[in-house]
Amino acid sequence: MFERQSGKKLKRMRSDLGTEFMKELIDDFCTKNSVIHETTVPYMPEQNAIVERAIAVAFEMVRCMLHSAGMDLCYWGGAFLYAVYIRSCSPTYALSGIVPLEAWTGKKPDVSHLRIFGSVTYANIPKKLRGGKLEVTSMKCRLPDWWADETKGYRLEDIETGKLITSRDVRFVENESPGDLVVVETQGAVPMKGQLDELVPKETMTNVIPPSPSPMPESTEAELPTEIPVPAPAAEPPPNPVKTSKWANLPPRDHPIRSRNPVKRYGVIATPDDTDFTTGSEGQHQAFVTFENKPRTYKEASNGPHSKE
Repeated sequence: MFERQSGKKLKRMRSDLGTEFMKELIDDFCTKNSVIHETTVPYMPEQNAIVERAIAVAFEMVRCMLHSAGMDLCYWGGAFLYAVYIRSCSPTYALSGIVPLEAWTGKKPDVSHLRIFGSVTYANIPKKLRGGKLEVTSMKCRLPDWWADETKGYRLEDIETGKLITSRDVRFVENESPGDLVVVETQGAVPMKGQLDELVPKETMTNVIPPSPSPMPESTEAELPTEIPVPAPAAEPPPNPVKTSKWANLPPRDHPIRSRNPVKRYGVIATPDDTDFTTGSEGQHQAFVTFENKPRTYKEASNGPHSKE
């Protein structure tokens, strides 16, 4: 598949002495296709440092993804594929200006479909699979795998049934961490207030009302006068420290001495007689309508009588 996708022939293959590679099937494949199979020295992974380092980085990502999402360790396979895909879409020092996936396919990858691993999702239920018009239109799932290039959809897991599905119409809940989501399940109806009192044992109930104080016995001896202690004077608080700044030594600012022109009011001010006349007891009201030729453009305002003011 790699030869057909890349258009190049496989010439050399390097692996360790693992039993999955030391089989007759691998030897027959290499002999038939004239491929050189190189192996490392036992217990010397340094000879295959690039692959070993890539696997170590991928498993570090898998560990963080599983624990941050609060998912079981059995989902490490999907997390590993997701980590490798993210690394293929990320820049690297070995390639200048492109990412590994672009170097392999010759096309710039689109990362708009990437979502947070393990996030809660709501997948749309097709209309043909719904029970009726009033049935639910989506199912609650989570993202345990990566984007499926074969179907151009997301591989999801139904939270209730655990069934794996592939859907394109998906809404993601990424504003909250999947590990912070808590589902509280209760059996039966919620107990009422009276039923909650029965659950609390009576031995733990304490009297809220304090008992009344018992009367003090009368003293037969004469009470001696006692001196009232004089409280000691309170210590004065320390003065606040003087705040220093670069403007502390500047001279005080002088107040402006320029004269201000009074505000000019246009029109005739109504007198008390005019107010009484308009609001008289006869119930008649008069409206004063004035017409003002206000300028509409800058040219009219500059040529008006009040332009110099």
